Parts: sequence; structure tokens; C-alpha cells
Amino acid sequence: MKLFFYTFMVIICFACAGCYRTIIYSGDVGDGTSHFKKPIVVRVPTQGKKIKYLASRISQPGISPKLAGEYSQLLLKAKSEDAAHFNLIQQSFETYFKWSEVYFIPDSLYKDFLGSKNVCLSSGGKLMENIAPPSDYLMISTPNNPDQLVLTDKETHRLPKPYPYKRNTFLPAFKKLFNKKNYLETQIKYFNEKLFLVR
Repeated sequence: MKLFFYTFMVIICFACAGCYRTIIYSGDVGDGTSHFKKPIVVRVPTQGKKIKYLASRISQPGISPKLAGEYSQLLLKAKSEDAAHFNLIQQSFETYFKWSEVYFIPDSLYKDFLGSKNVCLSSGGKLMENIAPPSDYLMISTPNNPDQLVLTDKETHRLPKPYPYKRNTFLPAFKKLFNKKNYLETQIKYFNEKLFLVR
């Protein structure tokens, strides 16, 4: 009888331990609400220098209407490309990244961001001065290629293992050429999956 009682108690203890672990990690499965996870700041690549240059040329005194029109078309194209790229990145993170909160800032305003200015972007790509990112965060940026994402700390230093750094892809130039959307989504899914494994 005692043996049966002890066996029963051991089974109950293991069952409780299993339930407790489930509760602890219940926030790790897909809602990104675990308290120890740092927010992510995404530096969205832009054509800021090109846009600034074109705008300055258009406003130059004495510029011919023809040349001003050409510059205006190039400016509109650059802004449209930036807007499309931001929408692609933002929607991909919204769909596939659940590990923690995500903030977006334009790469062209990164120095302003470091100067504690609120330069976060809304879901529509507009600056939202009322949105202030946290003081402690991880960063995803594109230092070498506008479509190759890398994860670092806020000082842009590579994180120690088991944190991921980037997703290595075979023939990345061809993959992003034929399906840029899938190329970015695959990287974001990779970061989300690997970060959930960090303990």
C-alpha cells in the first residue's frame, strides 16, 4: 500500500512539474510576450541621400522646367520604391515575427534616433513623433545589402551564440532577384524561429 502511495505521489509531482513548465513557456510559443525578451528595432533601408539630392536640385534657382520635371520623376520613383520596400518589410514582420515587439526607423534618420529623437514609423510609413522606442533593444539592420538582414545588439555588435546573426542563403542574389518577398520573409521566419530557442 505504501509503495502504491509513493508511486502515485511521484506521478503527481511529475505531472505538476510538466504543467508548471507549460505555464512558464506558454508565452514563448507565438505571442512574443515573455518578459525577458528585448524589443527589436529595425533600421529600414532608404534612399535618403538620393532623395535629399534630388530635392535640392529641384529647388535650385534658375533650373529649367524640363530638368526640374526629370528630377521630380526620379524623386517620385525613389520615394515610391522606399515606400514599397518598407511595406514589404513591415508586413513580413507583422506576419512572421512573434518573438517580441518591433519598432521601425528609417535608416536615413539613424543619427537622429541615436540622438534620442522619436523617428519611429507607423504602419503606413509615416513618422510618429509620439512613439518612443525603448532604451534597451536588439537591432536588425542591413549594413551590407538592403535585402540581407542581420541581428546585433543596439551598439551593432554581433551577439554571442546561440543568438542568430543572419541567415546564410545559397545564391542569394538570384533568390532576391526572382522573389524578393520570399527572400525577406525567409530571413524573418529564421530570426523568429531561432530567437524562440534562446534560453
